[in-house]
Amino acid sequence: MKPRMDADVNHGYGYAWHFRTQKRGNKETSYYWAGGNGGQLIIVVPELDLVVGFTGGDYTDFQKYLLWEIEYLPKYILPFVN
Repeated sequence: MKPRMDADVNHGYGYAWHFRTQKRGNKETSYYWAGGNGGQLIIVVPELDLVVGFTGGDYTDFQKYLLWEIEYLPKYILPFVN
């Protein structure tokens, strides 16, 4: 079965939580997240003691708000957390 969009691949899922890893410098950082329609996301990064929340309101535009997790988190947040 083909994913709904290219960004919706290479991650685990269970009990309404998505599991993924992202590159952070020269190592991989694991995290999990849950989301609601419109871009409400909570992202938990246990090894960094970090919780990130996004509150959105762009309902039904999955491709737009999924970028917050797959692009903005590794590009703008993870590199600046020690």
